[in-house]
Amino acid sequence: MKRFFVIFALCCMLVNMLPNAFLSAVPVRAEESGGSGETEGHAYPAEDPGEAEENADPLPGPDDEAEEAVAVLTAVNVNAAETVHLTVGEKVYYGTYSTNRFSVDGKPAYCLEPLKATPESGSYEAEMLETGDLRKGLYYAYGGPGHSAYVEKFGYLGSGEGYDENREYCMSHCILSYLYSGSPDAFTGLTDSEAQVLMAHIGQMLSMPDPPEAFCAFVFGTGSGQAMGGSGKDRTGMLELYKESDRTDWTEGNPCYSLKGAVFGVYSPGAQAPLYEITTDENGYGRIEELPIGTYEIAEIKSPEGFALDKARYTVTVGEGEVCRYRCVDQAQNHPLETVLVKTDGETGEQSAQGSGSLAGAEFEVEWYAGYYESDPAADGITARKSWILRTDDKGRLLLSDEVKVSGDEFFRNSSGEITLPLGTAVIRETKAPEGYLLNDEVLVRQITPSGDGATDTLYQTPEVPEQVIRGDLQIVKFLGSEDDEEDQKTPLEGIVFTVTSKTTGEKIRITTDENGYASTARGDGERGGLVFDTYVVSETETPEGLEPVGDFEITISEEGSTLYYILENREILSPVRLIKTDAETGRTVPLAGAGFRLLDAEKEPIIMEVRYPSGEACEIFYTDESGSLVLPEKLPPGTYYFQEAEAPYGYLLEEGLLEFTITEGHDWEEPFTVVFPDRPAKGRICIEKTDAETGEPLAGTVFEIRAGEDITAPDGTILLGAGETAGTLTTGEDGRAQSDELFLGKYEITETAQTPGYVRSTDVYEAELVYKDQTTPVVTETVKISNAPTVLVIDKKESSSEKRLEGAEFTVRTKDGAAEEFCETYTTDENGRIEIRGLLPGEYYVQETKAPEGYLADVRVFSVTVDETGRIDGEERAVITVENMKKPETAVMSGDDTGIFRMTALLAACSPLLVITALAKRRGRKALSVPDCRAGERLPR
Repeated sequence: MKRFFVIFALCCMLVNMLPNAFLSAVPVRAEESGGSGETEGHAYPAEDPGEAEENADPLPGPDDEAEEAVAVLTAVNVNAAETVHLTVGEKVYYGTYSTNRFSVDGKPAYCLEPLKATPESGSYEAEMLETGDLRKGLYYAYGGPGHSAYVEKFGYLGSGEGYDENREYCMSHCILSYLYSGSPDAFTGLTDSEAQVLMAHIGQMLSMPDPPEAFCAFVFGTGSGQAMGGSGKDRTGMLELYKESDRTDWTEGNPCYSLKGAVFGVYSPGAQAPLYEITTDENGYGRIEELPIGTYEIAEIKSPEGFALDKARYTVTVGEGEVCRYRCVDQAQNHPLETVLVKTDGETGEQSAQGSGSLAGAEFEVEWYAGYYESDPAADGITARKSWILRTDDKGRLLLSDEVKVSGDEFFRNSSGEITLPLGTAVIRETKAPEGYLLNDEVLVRQITPSGDGATDTLYQTPEVPEQVIRGDLQIVKFLGSEDDEEDQKTPLEGIVFTVTSKTTGEKIRITTDENGYASTARGDGERGGLVFDTYVVSETETPEGLEPVGDFEITISEEGSTLYYILENREILSPVRLIKTDAETGRTVPLAGAGFRLLDAEKEPIIMEVRYPSGEACEIFYTDESGSLVLPEKLPPGTYYFQEAEAPYGYLLEEGLLEFTITEGHDWEEPFTVVFPDRPAKGRICIEKTDAETGEPLAGTVFEIRAGEDITAPDGTILLGAGETAGTLTTGEDGRAQSDELFLGKYEITETAQTPGYVRSTDVYEAELVYKDQTTPVVTETVKISNAPTVLVIDKKESSSEKRLEGAEFTVRTKDGAAEEFCETYTTDENGRIEIRGLLPGEYYVQETKAPEGYLADVRVFSVTVDETGRIDGEERAVITVENMKKPETAVMSGDDTGIFRMTALLAACSPLLVITALAKRRGRKALSVPDCRAGERLPR
């Protein structure tokens, strides 16, 4: 059982992996000490000795194997000595043993060697424990600072139901004795099961967090008596806190800032709730005098007035009897300000100016005062810390910026270099109004106040400063003008409308003259002028018919309350009218006299005018002169009129419609109202009729080119087509006809550029002239008739010895191999010995007699003929090939002596036709192929 107990104890300590440190060497047992004093514990026999012996296994004794194990647990960890006063209290009992209620300076103390004699009350030199299991045990045992935490987690140390203070003390005494000595003697008087429960508590206790550094635990010896252990007042030091401003130039003397009232929390590392709090005084100072030593985290919980809250945690270490000084620099709250104020138009409320005014260029004095003020501090004789003269930008904003600073002090800048304003009061007053506006004399007072705990969590109410635009008026008096400038009495004109248009914005104001001819932009009693600062264009936009409006003029409103006065007159509108005759296609003036026109009124009735020169007669029709224009003899009042053409100039068509024009304003004779009257020129067409020269049948597919035979000019002199230039290309249709597009009048030349296939192209140049007929004929037509002869090849067959024509000879005509279109035909000579082949297409052909007339020898030659692109054969429109044939020789009976002669005669007879044909072919220029080239019966050469 002893061996089991020792092994169990060692396992519990090893499982918790905590070192066993002890303050003294292995305790000397009572029986070994040689002391004669009374021991602390006494054994009390059970009521039934047999029962006690039965229920309680004896604990390991000094002679058992545990002694060897205990000797290992002898480490010590002590510090400097300190005098303590021990008080021995009443005796308390547990199990079959007892101890006393010891105390040191009023706090529980414990006997650590239960088998030794009880010490006397008195003063002893104690050694401080820095680390070790015993120190942890004293912290969590009864009376220690950590006892409640241990009980909350694991329960009371004393066994049984309910809580018994003395038993809690006794069980703590046993546990601490064991942690001190490691000996089973610590459990003297307890049963094995009770000892095992305490060993479990020891393991749990050692698993708890280490005591704080400030915890004061000690042991002291009592001579021959028991060693004692206990805990005293925490070891302490002092923590001082010094709070400073990061910007003393802002905060000193500024009641908006204070170092008083900052609250700091002192935390165990990682803890959420503070253990202590420090509140600073007006100097930013605070302290904790008796702060248990150790390492803490310190953080600001509440910032003082005007300073940002520093939420970071910082580590401080407090040593025993030492003063730890913590210094912190707080950020003075400030407002990084860009826009000091915004200018608006006082009437529209918009950040845009009226008229040609501007919200840019206004100048303001901005002053900064240390402290909060509701009104201008200068009125109470307080001087601003800093001041600036600033100018508004093009958006009407007053910025705290070097770009718009006119003069003044250096700007405040925060740690980031931004321009800012510290807490305090800004006073703003306008010193110069922008262009087109009146000076605003309001003094603006704005406070810069905190709105949170951040460095820039501040509030500044950006003011909107309304500006009153400069206003003025226009007054007009309108009269009817007369030819007599000396006339005293003038007639006022009512209902004349004037439009006043802003040159800046385009906005318009309309005013109308009353029965006195008076009109004004004034808005009414008590109201400022109707025109804002600007330059305006004044236009007469509604004038009675027949009166000439005054021209546009400009006015400028530049002074507040100014009124501009104008007296204006209207004169009757009359305008001379000029008509210019133009070519509708060229747009140029037609410099021809004799074009006649009627003038019609709005009802389309003719207007008669008197022509004073040369005869002074009334006229209804007016004629153009050599310049192609006319000017009416009288001026016309405003209204709608029409020109009607009565006679067109030569080469042009009469325009049947009416040309409308309207007089709305007056003109003079030097620059009359001008009407342009265009006329369409007459034109013509050329029609070609193409036929077969022999049959008169129409020929399709012939192509003609039409060219100008001379310069084709319009009546206005414009050269429309130069001589020789192409006017068009025509191709005849199935009816042999082709018609051009409309052409300008003049002389043209026609040439054939491609003939109908099988015909000879004409080389003649044909002329056609398009001549003007009259002003009502839009198109004249000129017809040209042209005929073509077909391409003809003639084969003439006759007897070689006479002029006899041979009927029945057959000839084959074919194209040369490789031709685009193959041709192969056989022809037979008629009773006149002729063959006529018509319509051969351009190409190279072979001609060969393929069958001679009966009784004649065949001509074996092959003739080659070529039809060129113009349809001609070897340059001729009609080509003839003459072929002669010899009669076959008659058969005669010859004697043997005549055989040689006969053979010679036959040979000559056979060869003579060939010689004749060859000679004829050469004489007529035809190409003939020799006999070796093509023998009778062979195919024609390819």
